Amino acid sequence: MSEIFGFVGTIGSGKTTIAKLLSNMYTFPYISTGDFLREEVSRAGLNSNSRLEIQEFFEKNYSSNIEKLCQSLFAHITSDTFVLDSFRGKNSYFALKNYFPNAKVHIIFCDVDNETSKRRQAQRGDGRVYSNDEKLKLIDFNDLDFFRENAAIILDTTLELAQSEQALNTWSEKRGV
Repeated sequence: MSEIFGFVGTIGSGKTTIAKLLSNMYTFPYISTGDFLREEVSRAGLNSNSRLEIQEFFEKNYSSNIEKLCQSLFAHITSDTFVLDSFRGKNSYFALKNYFPNAKVHIIFCDVDNETSKRRQAQRGDGRVYSNDEKLKLIDFNDLDFFRENAAIILDTTLELAQSEQALNTWSEKRGV
């Protein structure tokens, strides 16, 4: 059976770290929506280090046509099981399910407190820490509620990485990955 492990959470929640961890644990291919969009933004001659420019590019080019994003993002997928970092909202989840109709999609929700999120944001990229209003522009919090409610597992990524890794291992073992 095809399986897709899709990560979701706010900025600085540890999605990439945990997604790469799962990918490496089981040698599943890793696909990053963020990396794809950064490459597209760079090709367009824009600042690929600016999260807001990436979001504006997404809104302009893919927001109203999520299927186009799926076609571009998954064009070279040869494996029927992979790790996706991350969903770009609820619409991208449903488009993914349509694109891979026979796959079991596991939502892995990375939950983090605001202080930890701010600290992580300050340590990377453009070093910018986003306010809650700016985060709203990057992902709809109603979509986050949907993902939280439909998650196969919710990881408290405020914890140290080893604790999140252990929780992920326990969940994986229970489901027989």
